[in-house]
This record gives sequence, C-alpha cells and structure tokens, in this order.
Amino acid sequence: MPYPLPLLLIDEKQVLKLTGQGTFKFEYLNFDEVDAIIETHEANDILCCFAKTKVADIVFAALKFAEKDCVQITEAEMKPGQDAIIFKLLAKASEPIAAPLTIDGIEAKKVEETFIYCQLLTRIE
Repeated sequence: MPYPLPLLLIDEKQVLKLTGQGTFKFEYLNFDEVDAIIETHEANDILCCFAKTKVADIVFAALKFAEKDCVQITEAEMKPGQDAIIFKLLAKASEPIAAPLTIDGIEAKKVEETFIYCQLLTRIE
C-alpha cells in the first residue's frame, strides 16, 4: 500500500531547514532499521535531498537501496505525518577506534573510514 507522503532521505544540513517550524520527533536507527523502512516504500516514493554529495556517496555505499532508485530533489519540505531519515557523519577515524554509540545505545556504522549514524525524523504538526 502506498504511503500518503514520500519518505525523505536527508543529511544534517537539511534538518536545520526542515525543523524551523512545527513539532518533530527524533529516534535513532541502526542501518538494518533504515533498510527495513526503505523497503516498505516504492522507489518513486523516496526523495533524496543531500546538501553534501559526500554524505550521499557514503550513505548509498552502506544501504541496500541504490541512489539511482530515488527521486533527487534540491529543496525538501515536510508535512505533518511525514518521515525523513537523517544521515549524520562523524569525523573520520585516523586510528582504529570502537564505533561511537548514540545516547540510545545505537552504534554508528563505519563506512569508508567514516562513522555514520541515522535518525528517523517525524513531523507531528
């Protein structure tokens, strides 16, 4: 069954633009949860809006979903009830370290020597 609103895949720069007005809920996700959410959407129901191409390159290297399968947009807006998955890059690890944990205990994933973690952003109103 198609979702009434598309899923957004965004980086942390887009979050500042999207959350200026409204009420939002944030939840940390691991990459298995991200893949599961993406699998529930049709490809044309997923909008990609990354301000940094490096983020997009790293994200799509880690996901089962291919960049070519989503609709690319330059500006994103969120409506109440809509979800977005935020991808946040952590600094490159110059030496071997354990994967950082979020406050909820979700482990960041190491992709191309960079740690990345994800959040589900839902606009409530």
